[in-house]
Amino acid sequence: MALTGRADGAALAVPAGVVTVLEAVGAQIAAISARQGDAVELDALALLGERAAISGFTRQGDRSCGGGTRLVRAADGWVAASLARADDVASVPAWLEVDDVWADEIWKVVTEESLGRSSSALVARARLLGLPVSQLPSEPLRPAVGPFGDYPVVADAVGEDDRIVPLDDLVVVDLSSLWAGPLCTNVLRLAGARVVKVESTRRPDGARAGPPAFFDLLNSGKAHAGLDLSVAPG
Repeated sequence: MALTGRADGAALAVPAGVVTVLEAVGAQIAAISARQGDAVELDALALLGERAAISGFTRQGDRSCGGGTRLVRAADGWVAASLARADDVASVPAWLEVDDVWADEIWKVVTEESLGRSSSALVARARLLGLPVSQLPSEPLRPAVGPFGDYPVVADAVGEDDRIVPLDDLVVVDLSSLWAGPLCTNVLRLAGARVVKVESTRRPDGARAGPPAFFDLLNSGKAHAGLDLSVAPG
């Protein structure tokens, strides 16, 4: 609740069923990991809040807690745009077909220019440049019906008759960055796998630009390798 709602308004309550689903997912990870190595007991709610706690983030309404992602009004609706990386910011002039923009004016320009463009046009041009921009639906999405009321939960990933591979026999090459991917590979590490985190020396994990404590939380215990992926040896 501390992370959801307008900055100058009251916190928003967690939608009904979300806590139930998160706890079910955590229990499923524990059950599967126990069958494949070491049981990984996760506090799913804490995982969603730990980055904000470390970074001192609070709710900001129509933008993400860190400010890198924002909802932007287009001529016919809304888009969600993420400019979390320096490369993303540098692509904005090409995306909106404007002159070079000072970094501290990026969102001002995005807000002003998007008003004169359709949301589909903004998304289509962003995709050409590899920018993470998505069109918001015009109506609220209806969640799929699942075993926990109207909120879906992941299906069983491992059946009783499936062959179980001990995770301590596996090497996981982690090519991901930021939060979701490193979190997943950290769960595999906790379950017994050997994880090697590979980063491009030209474009390292963006999480390194944030609090070191958060990067260490997700990546300590992994082997690390830095490669120049622009050359053949890398």
